[in-house]
Amino acid sequence: MENPVQDEKYVVFRSCLWALLQRCPGCSKPCHAEIAHRSGSMIKVNRDCDYCEDTNSWTSQPMLGEIPAGNILLSSAIMFTGASYTKTLRVLNSMNIATISTRTFQDHCKKFLHPAIYHMFLDSQSDILRELRSMDGGLVLGGDGRADSPGYSAKYGSYTLIELRTKKVVHMQLVQVSCSVQWCIANFETAVVLLSYLYMSYHIYWATFCS
Repeated sequence: MENPVQDEKYVVFRSCLWALLQRCPGCSKPCHAEIAHRSGSMIKVNRDCDYCEDTNSWTSQPMLGEIPAGNILLSSAIMFTGASYTKTLRVLNSMNIATISTRTFQDHCKKFLHPAIYHMFLDSQSDILRELRSMDGGLVLGGDGRADSPGYSAKYGSYTLIELRTKKVVHMQLVQVSCSVQWCIANFETAVVLLSYLYMSYHIYWATFCS
């Protein structure tokens, strides 16, 4: 089986698809075909031939475990390109293209995509920190926190540390905030925690820190 990610995909009309499926693959004579199951963008078709009495099933997509490849790839494409899943699904529905539901997309994000992003970040962070540990003169770090504008209504914000010479994100942390003063304090406290984390976990020290 080809790699589902690299395998080329097409938009196929049902009338054109049925012209192929209503032909027995054994004797090439007309046969009965009906959709037995649909899961998001995938269909499973059962075919029965009255001439050679052949019975077979056909699926429009390969399976990745118990998940149709097209469904998880669509969720991945939406997530990793930063597209709006609401608008993407609305476009597909407006063209009457069988697609996944919002609930399926959210389920894919929770079970597969978010954990994949997190593990990828950890692997990338380990590579970056190994590279930074070999640099002379310690690190030149810049840190800043960000919450939803205007900031007073935000409950959570992210604090990020960046190595200013390489312009690479060293670490980030989610911080709870309730007001601007506490947010500034939380920024400072988080910076101390993150710097301690770098030293204790990777024995990396810093030469300069700007917040």
